[in-house]
Amino acid sequence: MAALKTDLDHEAVIVGSGFGGAVMCARLSKRCPGQVLLLERGKAYPLGGFPRSPHDLANNVWYPDGDGARRPPAVHQRRARRGSLTGMYGFGLKYESNFADTHLGPVPLDLLALA
Repeated sequence: MAALKTDLDHEAVIVGSGFGGAVMCARLSKRCPGQVLLLERGKAYPLGGFPRSPHDLANNVWYPDGDGARRPPAVHQRRARRGSLTGMYGFGLKYESNFADTHLGPVPLDLLALA
């Protein structure tokens, strides 16, 4: 396999624009304008596009048909019931930010399959 050749030169490379990554990118960009690279694999949300209701959130959940995983009915119903629990899982390295008493950390794939 041939090596990727590039002439890009950066003072900093930040992986992920989560809470910490976005702040770090903003701060480093002031010190090194035009020399900070932010890599993000997630979906781009336009202004006002982030899910704000259970229905909107369900439209942003990816679950392929036939993958063998069983999911709580609320994922398919696209609505919340009183007293129900909604959970979100993230991908990351070790643990992500704990902001406003919330925590999303990487979850082993075998725990996501509800038996």
